[in-house]
Amino acid sequence: ESETESSEDKQNQELQQSGSAERQLLHAESLLAQQSLQSMENLLAANPKILQQLREELQQLLRRRLQGLGVDPSWGGLPISTFSTKMATLSHQRQITAKNHKI
Repeated sequence: ESETESSEDKQNQELQQSGSAERQLLHAESLLAQQSLQSMENLLAANPKILQQLREELQQLLRRRLQGLGVDPSWGGLPISTFSTKMATLSHQRQITAKNHKI
């Protein structure tokens, strides 16, 4: 019975070490993300034109995406039925993308 207990103790220790390693990895990734975000904020503060360029590119991307969904970006608004249909389409596409990119 002591051999079984030793084996179980060993397995428990391995599980704890594995969990600790995962926590350390997550912590390191979190720190890296924070540093990256801070670097990006510093870059944008020093170069405001970059932010303006990003904004313009995102607006163009949104226009193309709307057109791809059959929505004219020049419209002042959407009828509720069109909005509901397009949102259902986006939701479906998001679910497909999530399934294809599961971690």
